[in-house]
Amino acid sequence: MNRNEFIQGMRHGIPICLGYFSVSAAFGMMAVLSGIPLWVVVMISLTNLTSAGQFAGVNLMLAGGTYLELIVSMIVINIRYFLMSLSLSQKVNEKMTYPKRLGISFGITDEIFAVAIQHPGMVTASYMAGLILLPVIGWTGGTSWEAPLQAYFRKVCPQPLELPCTACLSRLLYRRPDIKRRYCSP
Repeated sequence: MNRNEFIQGMRHGIPICLGYFSVSAAFGMMAVLSGIPLWVVVMISLTNLTSAGQFAGVNLMLAGGTYLELIVSMIVINIRYFLMSLSLSQKVNEKMTYPKRLGISFGITDEIFAVAIQHPGMVTASYMAGLILLPVIGWTGGTSWEAPLQAYFRKVCPQPLELPCTACLSRLLYRRPDIKRRYCSP
């Protein structure tokens, strides 16, 4: 693995990571408030890097959808990634092994594709691994951050606080007990 290409990919992935953090935090909030166990919500975020797929999948699960409905929905929602991967394969270094190509295919999202396709020259496995790593951490991290906070606030407040970024709100409640009494009293 080429360290310089990996680091360059990571640098290019920082803005994507930050954007994904907020979107996945909203997903974590919605899923936990829907009653899905925390570990399941985090696993969904770790294995599915598409917000539309996550929201649709969770809604189908909660509505009692069948496996067939879930599979068809995921294929329809994610068909664009097949096309993006096909396009990006024209820029992939010929020496890249099949297992590396499969690993990279997991991390293809709209934003990662946009950055990778604009990368000058061929893209290497090292660059793509760096580009994908931080967004995956941001995606899973946002869910992992928000979901437990929502679970905590559901225990503290009888009415759920349906606001993303409850970390900001928790600081406010800590500093201002009058707000906690006003909005979290039974």
